[in-house]
This record gives sequence, C-alpha cells and structure tokens, in this order.
Amino acid sequence: MSSLNPPSATALVLGAVLACSCSLVGQCEFPGSSQPPSGDPPVVVLPTGSGVGNPGLSGPAPRQPSGPATGGPAGPSATPGGPTTGRPTGPAGGRAPTAPGAAAPRTGPRGAPIGEDLTTWQLWWDFNQDSHLRQKQLAGPTATGSDDFYLGATRATRRPVLLPDRAVVIADVLPALRQAVASGPREVTASALLALGRIGLDHPEFEVFDVIVARLQDSDQVIRETAALALGLAGHTDTRSLDVLRAIVLDEDTARVARKAASNDRTRSFAAYGIGLLAKNSSVTATKHSAFEVLSQVLADQGENSRDVRVAAVQAMSLLDIDHHKYAGAKLQRDVLACLDRYMRAEVGRGDREVQAHCPTAIARLVVEDRVQRERYQCRLASVLAGRSYDGNKRRRSHHALAQSCALALGQMVQSGSHGSDVCIKTLLDAWHGHKDAQTRSFSMLALGQIGGKESRRALLREFRRASASIERPWCALALGLLAADHYRETGAVDALVVEELRREFARAKNPQAVGALAIGLGLAHADKSMPALKRRLRMNLAKGELAASICEALAMIGELRARETLHLVIEECDRRPQLLQKASIALGHLGDEKVAEALVTRLSDGESNYAMQVALATALAEVGDRRQVGPLLQVLVDTSRSAVTRAGAARALGGIADRRSLRWNTPLRSNTNYRANVATLTDRSSGVLDLK
Repeated sequence: MSSLNPPSATALVLGAVLACSCSLVGQCEFPGSSQPPSGDPPVVVLPTGSGVGNPGLSGPAPRQPSGPATGGPAGPSATPGGPTTGRPTGPAGGRAPTAPGAAAPRTGPRGAPIGEDLTTWQLWWDFNQDSHLRQKQLAGPTATGSDDFYLGATRATRRPVLLPDRAVVIADVLPALRQAVASGPREVTASALLALGRIGLDHPEFEVFDVIVARLQDSDQVIRETAALALGLAGHTDTRSLDVLRAIVLDEDTARVARKAASNDRTRSFAAYGIGLLAKNSSVTATKHSAFEVLSQVLADQGENSRDVRVAAVQAMSLLDIDHHKYAGAKLQRDVLACLDRYMRAEVGRGDREVQAHCPTAIARLVVEDRVQRERYQCRLASVLAGRSYDGNKRRRSHHALAQSCALALGQMVQSGSHGSDVCIKTLLDAWHGHKDAQTRSFSMLALGQIGGKESRRALLREFRRASASIERPWCALALGLLAADHYRETGAVDALVVEELRREFARAKNPQAVGALAIGLGLAHADKSMPALKRRLRMNLAKGELAASICEALAMIGELRARETLHLVIEECDRRPQLLQKASIALGHLGDEKVAEALVTRLSDGESNYAMQVALATALAEVGDRRQVGPLLQVLVDTSRSAVTRAGAARALGGIADRRSLRWNTPLRSNTNYRANVATLTDRSSGVLDLK
C-alpha cells in the first residue's frame, strides 16, 4: 500500500466494500415483496401463484431440465417456482428443447437467468396454430397418393395423408408398441403408451385397456401419468376406462389397480384430462353425464383437491361436446354451464384465480353452437372484461387472469352482426386501448380478428396503422390475418385491402418480432402475391431461426408449390437448428412433397442427432408421414440396439401417422386456452398436457 497515494487507496477500499455489498444484496430476499430492487429490470417468469398481470421475481433461478421423456408428460418444469405437484425428473442426457416460438432464455445484469417472455405473440401462435396449419386431410388406405390436390398450376391444398391400413396397424403396429410398453426404457414406454392411446384399437390377442392399465401402478411417475392420459384417449370404446379414471381422480380405494396412481396430484390431473378426452370422443350422453359428475365433484371439493386437479377438471368439462338438440343433452349442458358459472362468479382467494380463469373459455367451447346460450354468456363476459358485475350495473374489479380469459372467450363466442355483437366489439376495443394488463390488451386485439365483420375490420386497420411497431403491431398483424383467413374461407377470395396493408408493412419492417408476425398474418390471409418477398426474407434470415420458422409456416399456409425449392434449401442449412428443420419439413409436407418424410425417417434411423433434433424429427414425421413410413419406423422401434430417444421418436411418429383424427389429439385443449393462468400440469413448456406432441 505504501506505493499508492492516499486517494487511490481509499478508492480501492470503497470499491471492495461496495462490491461486497452488491453481492450480498443480490442474494438477499425482500420480505413482503416479490419484486427485485428498484434499480433492476423486471424479471419475467411463468406465473406461479396468481397467474395474473405482471409476475415478478418468483422463487430461485430455474433449474435446467435434463429433457422430457419423448412422447410422454416427462421432465421437470422448465420454469421456476411453479405449483408443487410432484414433478417427475426427466431422463438424463441433454436439455429439453425450447418449444417452437418460445423466446430463448436470457440473462440479467448479474448473470441470473430470466424466464421466457410470456407476453409475446409467438407463444399464443404456438398453442393456436393447429387449426390453421396442422389439419390433416385424411385419405383412405386405398388412395393412390396422386397429385390431384393441385389447384391450378401452382397452388395446393394440404396433401391428403395416406392412412395405414387398419389390418396393418392391428397386425404390426400394435404388437410392436405393446412390446415397447412392456420392456422399453422410460422414454420408449411413455411414447408407446401415448401412441396406443392415440390409435385406440384392440388386437385379437390383447386389449389396449389391459396394456395401459397395467402401467398405472408403475413406480415411475412419468409412466403413471402418461398411462392415465392414454387410457382416456383410447377409452371411449370401453366403459371400464371411465371407472378406472374416476377412481384415480376421486382418490377412491375401491379400485385396487388405481391406488398407487391416485396418490399423486399429477396423475390425478392427467386422469381428469383423460376423462374429458374420453367423453369428447364418445357419442353417448350418459357417458358425458358420468364424466361431468366426477369433474363437478372435483370442483366442489376445493379443500381436497389441488389447483392442478381443479384446473384439469374445468378444462375437461370444456371437452364434453354436448349435443344440446336432444332433451338429455340440453339438460346436461345447462348443468355444466351452471357449475362453471357459479365458480366464475364466486369470490375466490388469490390461490384459486388460475382455476377460476379457465371458466370463461370453457363456457365458450360449450356454447359455441348454441345461439341462445352464446348470446346470453357473451354479454356477461363482456361485463366482466369491462370491470362490471354480471348485470352490468355495478363496478366489480376482476383479476387480470379472468379478464384475459373473457377476451379469449369473446373471440370464440361473438358472431359479427349478431345480437349484442356491437357492445362486445366496443368492450374489446376499450380493453385494447386502456386495460391495465398487457396480455388482456393483446388477447382483446386477437378476439376482434376472430369475430371479423366490417366493424372489426375497420377498427383493426385503424389500430394497425397507429400501433407501435415492436410491441403492438405484431398482435394487430395476427388479428388482421385471422380476420382475412375467415374471409378467405367464406368467399374463397383474398381480402385485398388487408393483404396490402400487411405487405406494405412487411416490406419495411426490421424488428424480427414484427416481421415474423407479419409473415404469419400474410400466410393466414393466403397472400400469394407476397411469395417472392417471403422467400427473399427467408433466405436472408436463415441464421434467425425463430423468424425463419415463421416464414416457413407462412409459405405452408399460402400453399404455393414454387416455395418447395426454397424450403429444401432451408433444410440443407439447418442441421443444428432442430425447430427450424421441423417447421420447414412440415411446410414441405403441406406442399405435397413426398420425399421429405423419407428423408426424416432416414435421419431418425441414423440416430446420430442430438436429443433436440431427434424430438424435432419425430414431431415432423408425425405430421407429414403416412403409411409408407410405417415399415421403416417399426424397424427402428423394435431395434433394441438403438438409443432410447431414437426408439421413442419412432413410437411417437407411429402414433401420429396411425391417428385418424384430423387434428392433433390435444388441439381441443390448446386452442384459445389461457396459458397465462398456468399450473404445471397444464403447461410448463415441457411436460404439461398442452406441451405434449
């Protein structure tokens, strides 16, 4: 110290003291507050207790997950501080891939991880794209696979999927999946269970019910909860399935086979989702009534059931798909709506807001085909969104999660020109302009696009021109795309004014978030004249995986065959970008490219890719594969010398190819669900029911 002058020494001492102080402050908790010190930027994490508004710092820094089991609800939550529901531990070997459209993890000023930004449009699009992008046109097993899907010289609709022959599925696929369930590692077992549930067929020598139920007592949590979900998917033809699922959900001791499964809230939650899926796939009103009895009991016994189980019960009620034209169905629908209505109006504590917030969207799903009930509830939900009581006369403050769900529900319920639609549109516009919650504002904008009509169109064009480019304009672009998509479906013609607005902004936009949303908007609008600009932007932005993936999806929705060459170039350039490879492959499948599925099988069979790439390959194969890939995938599945991840990917792909649904099995749950009112078993971006492929 003798060589330093006094001021320098003092400065060093003060610097050391300040550094230690900052280090200690960074490690301290702040009693009575969930916010970081005022000098730090806000931290965004998945909502853990309130599911509302602007979540702050919550819990410790998120653990890096080791990767979910392929095809099953595996892996820990990728988000910190979620509800404690006995999350399973993912398999060793690699971090779980980020979901399509999800923002990449970031770090704060001290290197602390910052969670995914939940307010971005990509997250909504990831959950809601299926009906616009992933709907399969099913072709019978005798179809030739010809190019009859062409419309004119250069346009195409979705290539008809050649389903495997039923006899082949029963004779070859089912035994292989059964063997995988019996002797495979966790990843393979979980994927095979879900595939069996999706296929839902019995073999002459064994019943799928017995294969699935046997795994409900497995020592592995992932396998138990996957088995509960698979039983619901496959159980609409077997009355025993509902009895077993009821015993799990209600934690009954009467079903010996379900005792171990019933002891865990995660398994009970997945069993509740299974009941909803079972009832949806059944045409018997009595089955739907029995399902409702179980689910309503869960909602009534709040003290006995966790939030995860009650959220699952509300979501399952929304899937009942009741035929209200018959007396028994109309009565059941009234009972279900009354149950949801009571819970939505109840004064609940902060911990129950996630549950309550799912009631509006559940009501919307149930009344969408019933004009009388639809117009009745749209007025009520508009009042709640506006901060008034049900009758509209008193001010009643609602929490943000409930307001978000009301906006989403109005987008599904309100029909342009119907009774009360003008009031609902004005309420949504008011929410867009002045609601305190950013997510409610964004959902309100989307709802306007889903309602459509001249009034919404004028408002959307006006707001699009006024909106800020980086935050508001992406949501406006999506809303305009949704409105133009409805116009195209109804008239077969492109909405020229909307497309011109989107094209003009796409040409000059520079913000990647805005460019991606504008591309999706152009795709939804079927803006075929935008193809050159889209392809040019795609080639320029291959290094920006998220933006490039959005443009690939836009090309697929437009259906321009000349985009194939560009998409092939994308695939060649994205060996280390699994999500971009997945999106480009699915886009090629939509454009009728028959070689892409063969290439995907080859890459999956090689088994040289990392975990994330293997998951992406299997997901793409499940979307674009057909009966011609069944044989090669079976060879991969039964080859025990291959890695568990590769075999699990083959099982997932087989389940997708043999699934006779036109949409993915969990699309009814994913569409217009308020993912912000979150619990771990709904979505944690890894192993919730909305996250499974």
